[in-house]
Amino acid sequence: MPSYTCSTCEREFSHCASLQNHVKVHDNAVVDRALQKISEER
Repeated sequence: MPSYTCSTCEREFSHCASLQNHVKVHDNAVVDRALQKISEER
């Protein structure tokens, strides 16, 4: 059975769709950090 690994946190998933859904967590974290930094600068 193939395994799909997240390149950001190395977590493994048995389904490609599960990995694709998981990757969104990292995208949201990056956006949240950027927004927080911008708000701190103001």
